[in-house]
Amino acid sequence: MRHARLVIHRLHLDDVEMPVRLATLVVVDRGAATVDWEVVAEGLADFTGELGRIRVEMLCITGANESGQLLLGELCGEAIVVRFVGATVVLRGDGPLHGLSDAVLEG
Repeated sequence: MRHARLVIHRLHLDDVEMPVRLATLVVVDRGAATVDWEVVAEGLADFTGELGRIRVEMLCITGANESGQLLLGELCGEAIVVRFVGATVVLRGDGPLHGLSDAVLEG
């Protein structure tokens, strides 16, 4: 089983930027045609969305080069808002995660 845990630098939900204090993406590839993925994000303000399907676009830190400069990658997909409390929201992938590179998966 291959997996990745990435820090999200920028997050857009249905084309609206959600300024974040901390946001992470966890991806698990169990060898199926698609991967399981989940986002946990703590915003700077309370989440005002609703439970349901949402388009997620992320700019994630995918690594660093030999000079120590961060490498960023754009990922996007459809997800379900499964829960939110205050400024924290949890999104579960509901389909493919576009832009995911095999290079970021470990295991």
